[in-house]
Amino acid sequence: MGRPRNDSTRPVALAALPCLLALASCDIPSAAPILDTVWAVPGDSTGIPVDELLPDGLTVAPDGSGFLVEVGEIRFEETLGSVCPLCGPADGAEVPKPPFTYEFSEVVELPDDVLSATIGSGSAVMVLNNGFSFDPLNPGGDPGSIVLTLRSGSTQGEVLGSETLLGGRDTLAAGGSTTVEIELEQAAVSSLVAIVSIVSPLGDPVVIDLSETIAVEAGTDSLILAEALVVVAGRKGVIDPVVLDVAELDDSFVERIREGDLLLAASNAFGVTVETDIVISGPGFDAVEKSVTIPPGESTQEIPFTGEELRRFMGREGVLMTGEGQIVPSAPPIVVTPELEATLIGDLYLVLRLGEEGSGS
Repeated sequence: MGRPRNDSTRPVALAALPCLLALASCDIPSAAPILDTVWAVPGDSTGIPVDELLPDGLTVAPDGSGFLVEVGEIRFEETLGSVCPLCGPADGAEVPKPPFTYEFSEVVELPDDVLSATIGSGSAVMVLNNGFSFDPLNPGGDPGSIVLTLRSGSTQGEVLGSETLLGGRDTLAAGGSTTVEIELEQAAVSSLVAIVSIVSPLGDPVVIDLSETIAVEAGTDSLILAEALVVVAGRKGVIDPVVLDVAELDDSFVERIREGDLLLAASNAFGVTVETDIVISGPGFDAVEKSVTIPPGESTQEIPFTGEELRRFMGREGVLMTGEGQIVPSAPPIVVTPELEATLIGDLYLVLRLGEEGSGS
């Protein structure tokens, strides 16, 4: 059965609709000739929002401005023996602190299945824990410096943000710590690289212990992504429930329903095919389940119903249309933004047989 949703069908259906909703004043005469006509029950909009398809660690921000991202905190450290090659021969001795320059780094990964993203706003926090027996910024001679930098993807990638600690102005006391917040620039990233660059000049005498460490803890604070390239193949999303307003139909009308279609007007902004299961359920009847494939873009899907399936729920209270959509396993990664959605509007078109008491099907 195929009844395209066009100008010739729609006016007939809408003209019949007032009678459908007020059957008390539109009785169907039992002695009328046998005649098939089409009636329409308009549906409400529903859909699958983008947050149903996001991987763990990525959620839509409450104000819809972007995605909140959970990036695990990392910790990395280096020993004095690593950062100060000139300290090696003096291990265990008290000597003027040798000068050293050293850089070390660690990668902060995006959540699994987030291949890349564009930073909208936010900051990173880096905490320096000084396990040395001296202040590398103020060793007793010329002042030193520590530059904390976040780059995109690698130690040579685009600079996302940077802060500098300077001796004479800042301190990093022996056994102490300091916290630095770094505002991040808007940029595309596949990962973040935290880099620590230390310049510590010759200093006052100290006992050299090569096992002492300087450690860095790094994490993001309120990081918001404007968009993200994510793996969605096989992911499932729940369709927002929608009420089917069919309770006003009386038994004499329902008995005459022969067959029908759910014409599903779909707007799939995800850019990949969604295999959708539609469920019509409610109290007192067995649920009716249908499947339909929603391609990318705009489409109209015609889902057939038998008369028996329609008579299960027509005329009943509390009828809901729910369901689930699953991205096809072959789907490529897609760029998601907070407003993405697959919207569905389903109108029921019923074939009613007039002039007989039974439906015949």
